[in-house]
Amino acid sequence: MRILVIGAGAIGCLVGGKLAWVGENVTLVGRPHFAEAVAQNGLRIRTADDEQIIRTLRAVGSLQEAFATGEPYDLAIITVKSYDTATALEELNGALNAIDPAQKRPNILSLQNGVGNEEAIVTLIGAQQTIAGTLTTPVSVHGPTLIRIDRPSYTMGLSPGSPELPIETLTAIHDALRNAGFNAKIYKNAQGMKWTKLLMNMMGNAISAILDRPPSQLFA
Repeated sequence: MRILVIGAGAIGCLVGGKLAWVGENVTLVGRPHFAEAVAQNGLRIRTADDEQIIRTLRAVGSLQEAFATGEPYDLAIITVKSYDTATALEELNGALNAIDPAQKRPNILSLQNGVGNEEAIVTLIGAQQTIAGTLTTPVSVHGPTLIRIDRPSYTMGLSPGSPELPIETLTAIHDALRNAGFNAKIYKNAQGMKWTKLLMNMMGNAISAILDRPPSQLFA
């Protein structure tokens, strides 16, 4: 697949990097200085045991540059913070409108925390091409092109935004992510999946910080 990842933070670099590592055609949109650094040094994904340096990833500094070739994308993965969703979608819509109007629009997968992002995507492209996603692996940024994974479970949930989404489309995306090393699972109910993740985040992050106790104690 031709995959566009919008957002070069920790999650975008992890997902885009691992997909590119196994041979998917990935374009990652970040800031211009990030694109330059990846072009020079590659993208590094580090765990406690090893480090991958991905040099097959195409990093660009804008969505306009990502669409400059005129070739369509099969999938766009949005990984920006929720408060940047509206801006990212506006820029994506502008880039899509600038190319051939008859060109196929990509399916859109939201791998963002919080709720409401999928509804915004549906408004832009329709429920039949929207996919909700969750990723529970903690990732941190340690440099312009270096991310670190401390607990590499790579657990991911996928759920269709509408029953109209073809099952073969969701299966193809699921299989590509599994091939890249993600422990991906398909759930029927997008709202249930997203709210479960949100409640777990509240328990494991906010309440853990307030009580100064590790998440393992709280969940136990």
